[in-house]
Amino acid sequence: MRRPAHYFIFFFLSALVCCIFLWSNYHFASWDAPSVKKKYEIHKIHPYRNKSGKITKFIATIKYNDSAKDIPFPLEQVKQLNNSKSIEFELHKGVFGFDVYKEKRLY
Repeated sequence: MRRPAHYFIFFFLSALVCCIFLWSNYHFASWDAPSVKKKYEIHKIHPYRNKSGKITKFIATIKYNDSAKDIPFPLEQVKQLNNSKSIEFELHKGVFGFDVYKEKRLY
C-alpha cells in the first residue's frame, strides 16, 4: 500500500517536469527567426470574476487549432475589446515545435 507521501512526491515531480518543459520551449524559442502573424476571430467576450465576485479582467475566446482558447485582457482595454472582431498574434516556434506568442493586438 502506498503512503500519501508517495503521491505528493509523484505530483511534485510531475509538475516540475511540466514546468521545465514549458520554460525551455519558451526561453529557447527561435526569437531571431522571422515571426508569423495570424489573426483569429473573437467568438465570445466575458468577464472574469475573482472569489469575491469583483470583475478583475475580461476574457476573449478564440478558436485556435480546433479548440477554444481564452485570452485575458486587462480592464483598461474593455472598450477596445468590445469594438474588436479579431486578435492578431505574433507567433514564433518554440524549441519543441509548439507556438509561442510574443505579442497580441486587437483588430
